[in-house]
Amino acid sequence: MDTFIDYISSLDYWRTHVLPAGGLPPPRDGRVAEGIDALFERSHPTSSELPADELERLGFPLEGLSLLVPSQRARVSNASFETRVWGGRLPAAAFHRVSEHVYICTPEFVLLRMASVAGTSDMDASGALACVVSLAFELCGGYALSATDDRGFIDRLPVMTAASLGDLLLDAGSANGILLARRARDLVLEGTASPMEAVMAATLTLPRRLGGYGLSGPIANHRVDVPDHARGMSGQAFYLLDLCYPDAKCDVEYDSEGFHANAAGMERDAKRRNTLSYLGYETITVTNGQLRSVSRMDQVARQVAKAIGKKWKKVAYDDVSLRVELRRNLLAYRGCLPPVGERHP
Repeated sequence: MDTFIDYISSLDYWRTHVLPAGGLPPPRDGRVAEGIDALFERSHPTSSELPADELERLGFPLEGLSLLVPSQRARVSNASFETRVWGGRLPAAAFHRVSEHVYICTPEFVLLRMASVAGTSDMDASGALACVVSLAFELCGGYALSATDDRGFIDRLPVMTAASLGDLLLDAGSANGILLARRARDLVLEGTASPMEAVMAATLTLPRRLGGYGLSGPIANHRVDVPDHARGMSGQAFYLLDLCYPDAKCDVEYDSEGFHANAAGMERDAKRRNTLSYLGYETITVTNGQLRSVSRMDQVARQVAKAIGKKWKKVAYDDVSLRVELRRNLLAYRGCLPPVGERHP
């Protein structure tokens, strides 16, 4: 029987079945569209009919598996796996075929499914938005959360773009979660390289009404080539800037303590700062402590605003409370989804 994996288990797949050196493993047939509606409508899973060998080979243990079905009638009560209903219009690019009888949600459909669930959960509106936006940053970024890596994430190429998400949403009609997913599409910044870079980027760029600073326009991991005559001071052909405002030549860097806290790292950082300064770039560093403190991050944002020539607006009391809430929700993103392999309640 054709089996359709729901968003939690599909997200586990997208997080773990990647090559850190770059790219996804070759899929069997990839994204499917033609005839998928009919296949999905016939999906009525039972334990005896699930393709257990295929699922095991793909790393999907039956215990805790989350499946998607087309109607309440197709739901089954099973101690091993759970079923959830998608009763709306099925976007053409909703599924990715990974074996003969197994389909997983595409990253774009994963996000729409998350939006549909978050929007009807016990999370408040701010928490639901932060959760879905954080997932968009991850899927559009160069990292995936990992329960096994010491850093809490692995490096990988993006599996989604804001444009590909937009295409799926156009095809999703008035599906549950569509408005929340569209907001995430509009707010995501592609290309961040770590969860904390994503928190920094979201904090600086989200509108003030949502608790951000409204400093829009940066590019994540923007490449700056070092001209031949300046390579002597750096030894580098180019640099990737965490969060760059190219027109203003402003570089905002997240200072990861584990990456920089040794003599070699400090020397490398000094060469980088000196080279970028020579090329006309102002570098503003954001530490973990600053990112977790609203008052200290206010000072950073004021500095960034000045560097990019944007007038700084006086901080109102309501702005402070919104920023506290946004920061808390962004930093709690790991709590929005269960760890890899853990069953969704």
